[in-house]
Amino acid sequence: MPYNTFYQVAQPEVVDNIPLGSNKIIVKDTLTLIKNYNTLYKLFLTNSYNIDKENKDVGYISASSINGDATVRINAVCEDKGISFTAEWMPGSSSTNASSFILGVQMTASWNTAQWHGKDTRSYPASCSVVYMKMYQFANVFGKELIYTTK
Repeated sequence: MPYNTFYQVAQPEVVDNIPLGSNKIIVKDTLTLIKNYNTLYKLFLTNSYNIDKENKDVGYISASSINGDATVRINAVCEDKGISFTAEWMPGSSSTNASSFILGVQMTASWNTAQWHGKDTRSYPASCSVVYMKMYQFANVFGKELIYTTK
């Protein structure tokens, strides 16, 4: 994905100022845990994400979607006045089969942490950044204040 494509998801001043290595987005808002949870739950469903795990009492939702040849999983912890987002992705069989052929070694798919790599367009960093921007799209809906950080 060309770097300019990220500008279709977020304003250039946002994209250009996300710290390299960021793998977590924290939303600060004014909503209750239940309101954040219910809003995010509906948002996942309307965007064709499957709810994999959830616990309304603690505000946890894990949702996934197939995106091309990869599975994207977004994890969220809702609280009073905020939500913390992390994301992961797993390459599909086409990607692992191609890697196995090129490397001559059997590759298996495993979960990778979504992380912001900025303008790095090599395959793995770019994939991490694409998934990071999917996480950003959900976080930005709540949009009061977004904090980009590492765990």
